[in-house]
Amino acid sequence: MNFLEQYNVMIEGRGLKGAAKDRYEAIVTGMVRGIAATQAGAILLSWIKHKTTHRDWVIIMPYSKADEAEMGHCNAYALDDLYPVQVGRREIMAVPVRFTAENFMNSCHLAPNFTPLEILVHELVHAQRIVIGERARITGALIAEEIVVRGNVQGSIRGNAVTFQSSSRVEGDVFHKSLAIEQGAFFEGKSRRSDDPMSVQRTANGVPPPTN
Repeated sequence: MNFLEQYNVMIEGRGLKGAAKDRYEAIVTGMVRGIAATQAGAILLSWIKHKTTHRDWVIIMPYSKADEAEMGHCNAYALDDLYPVQVGRREIMAVPVRFTAENFMNSCHLAPNFTPLEILVHELVHAQRIVIGERARITGALIAEEIVVRGNVQGSIRGNAVTFQSSSRVEGDVFHKSLAIEQGAFFEGKSRRSDDPMSVQRTANGVPPPTN
């Protein structure tokens, strides 16, 4: 098992043995470090680490034969619930992500420029939900599957489902699939609908391109 404590991410080749286990953990560890080298990926991993979400850790494990039988070969997923994981003498809570990079490298026909790295990013995003409380003041970018803002945010927001509640004050651009703004919320910036608002692929100015 590999621990990337700087991101609160662990990688375990559960169900694999010997060289296959070592290879899985090495490949996925390298991918997580590659994600950290991108602008959007660094934002995502910083949110996992700093417990601003409702999650503690993420544990990435192989997409199993049972998963393939139920959901097909070319797939990956993140669970919604936290599970206890024993690490030495301490127990931590982690949300599992099931992902095997080699599935997508060998036999899956992906869309152009849609790589196994993108798929892992999507599953890490799906494992996250950000809620900004009424008294919170956040400066910087947010990225998650679902983002609910009740307090103050200055910076860009990227999420599939974004909600500005009545007590919120947001200054910055929003990239989203759906955006709900309650009466009384303050929003100053641009709203851009995108089919993939959390993609690690970026335009020259560092943000995902809008979709009309």
